[in-house]
Amino acid sequence: MGDATRFVDHRLYGAGHPRLRFELDTFTAIQPAHVVVDKGYIERKGRVTDIAVWASGQALTVARQMTALLDPKHARRGLFPEFALYDCQSCHHPYDALHAPRPTDSGLGPGTVKLNDANLAMLRIVAARVAPEAAHSLGAHVLALNRAMAPDQGGDPGDVPGGVQREAAAIRETARGLVPLLAGDEFGAGDIRAIAEAVIAQGQGPDGWRFSHAEQTTMALEAIAAAMKSAGVVGAAQGEAIRKATDALYASFAGEASFRPDAFAAALRDFKRTIGR
Repeated sequence: MGDATRFVDHRLYGAGHPRLRFELDTFTAIQPAHVVVDKGYIERKGRVTDIAVWASGQALTVARQMTALLDPKHARRGLFPEFALYDCQSCHHPYDALHAPRPTDSGLGPGTVKLNDANLAMLRIVAARVAPEAAHSLGAHVLALNRAMAPDQGGDPGDVPGGVQREAAAIRETARGLVPLLAGDEFGAGDIRAIAEAVIAQGQGPDGWRFSHAEQTTMALEAIAAAMKSAGVVGAAQGEAIRKATDALYASFAGEASFRPDAFAAALRDFKRTIGR
């Protein structure tokens, strides 16, 4: 999204700027990282796992998103909020029988601009495993935030700014509190498998067809697969099958205009089948 002084807003998107997306573990791998995690590194800093980087990165991203939402510079200008913080597919999608409005987990109906909550969905999944109370708190505040942003969906029309600020601040506080917890968690084999199953279920749920959710689901599963290999949960042959399923997930959304939900769903089923061997 940028920072307080350089922010990619909807005007820049409208002028042709590519949509920004991020996931810490994936982008660390493709940068690549400027360190080598060898024996000496581990002795100095401790063991770093893909899933811990992914999980803490989700918490950091959510905190940054809520900070941007709270920034007065991104408040409503007239009738419109800062659309860069919202789900692009709320407005930008084909209007035909194949893309008919579908139910979502947001609690908001068709025709409503929805917050880009893909990172929030991932954070709730991992928090449910290591900090259930925090996960429950996130779920309640996210629902309240969505309603505050769309008062015609159950919020108070006279309390839109106040409601948004309260809920965004509460989500940010919870996310910040999760960062050290997730960064330092060992994530055993049982945790990794449970998180993988929850991420797959999220991808197969009402929000799985949304491009931002499919994207985060895929990057999450790639990080989880790497963690499975490091933990010795999968062997070489199974690892190769997982790699092929992951490649198929990425291939299903080469770009927003070419996202194929049916191919994504098929690849997700293959991924589930490969880790279940």
